[in-house]
Amino acid sequence: MFAEQGKISFLLDGFDEVDVDRASDFIQSIETIALKFPNSRIIVTSRPSSGIETSPLFEVVYIAPLTNSDYPGFFTKILHRDKVLADSITNAVKNSAAVKAVASTPLLATLLTIVYRSTQKIPSDFSEFYDQLFQILLVRHDRAKAYTRRRKTTLGDREIQEGFEAFCFKSHADDKSVLTKLRALEICKESLKIRELICKEGDFLSDVVKVTCLLQEDGSNIEFVHQSVREFYAAKYITSRPTSVAEKFYKKLIADGRWRRWDQVTKFLSQLDRYRINQYYHVPLIKRALRSCHSEVTVAAAPRLREYLSDKCGVRKVTQDGSSKGANKYYAFVNFSDDLPQLSLFNQLIYDFFFGSTGIAWNIWRSAFNENILTESKSYTEIALCCNKIRELDEFLVTFVQDLRGELDEIEKSQSVIDSSNEFMDL
Repeated sequence: MFAEQGKISFLLDGFDEVDVDRASDFIQSIETIALKFPNSRIIVTSRPSSGIETSPLFEVVYIAPLTNSDYPGFFTKILHRDKVLADSITNAVKNSAAVKAVASTPLLATLLTIVYRSTQKIPSDFSEFYDQLFQILLVRHDRAKAYTRRRKTTLGDREIQEGFEAFCFKSHADDKSVLTKLRALEICKESLKIRELICKEGDFLSDVVKVTCLLQEDGSNIEFVHQSVREFYAAKYITSRPTSVAEKFYKKLIADGRWRRWDQVTKFLSQLDRYRINQYYHVPLIKRALRSCHSEVTVAAAPRLREYLSDKCGVRKVTQDGSSKGANKYYAFVNFSDDLPQLSLFNQLIYDFFFGSTGIAWNIWRSAFNENILTESKSYTEIALCCNKIRELDEFLVTFVQDLRGELDEIEKSQSVIDSSNEFMDL
């Protein structure tokens, strides 16, 4: 009764932590609740590209990052005993545009404080930030108390980090946000072996948990303090592999569609392993996406782009109780023959283009559907035609492909500059 009257709000946190193979079922369950209780507020939090953002029943709202006006109060609160340091880090962050991305959330800003307190220097980007973080956390208590903290292993600081990087890679491949302690120990054993480090897996796990605090123990489970920690150090492990191994890894992501699972990792790799990820991942993917819309040499005409892009995705309506008088359920669908990051991005962008708060059809798109038909699918092209927005759609499609071609040009120019170092080194 309370839900029907809108007196209950549903707050569903961390949709991106749902197993990929169960995400579709969860989306349908959430949409069922939304349709059953239309007066209740439902808020689902998630990272991008988890799937829930493509539901036509929800409006996508991006969380605002911390801003200049937030920093003074935030750093003063967590550093209330050291106002000089709070003012110093506030000014440092304000004066570094690149680092505002690092300090964009309360947790990351807190970790940044740890790094800054130790180094008295603001890292230039995410990669430098996380690169410093592990070693600082590993020794910070020792520095503060002027003694060497007793560890269970005899590994050096760099060796522990190398083992942790392999652990992050292997646990990310498991695609579980939370690991059982048994599985964590198995991964530790494999990681120590591949890094040729000699110690007991239980001792290694204990040192990482108790000394760095980047892994947390919760009963019989082990989880990361933040998923980006696992993603960054997984990327670090990949950068340490020979080119032949890295090439196979990148090609595997393309071949079997695993790029979704590794999307955030590849973002870090774009900083850490720029040349190889461009050569074996980004360039092949963009070229493949351009081929799929027949725009390798020049941008295809708008009507052709509709055929290759906006005809292949849209919205499906299903009447809930099987009668024409029942409540309608709407699902986003895609029918692309290729599962590519660029086409996934296109699907997100076109969804926002139609249904976002400033979308061209956000308040009229349902008029494209026939209420007397129990099940009906409409592509975005058909919805645009029904809403008299075909010109706007065509402009959107052409701009999207032009941007893809521009991105490819920039990458290839960057690669050629790096290639020219052979000549510089007389090789």
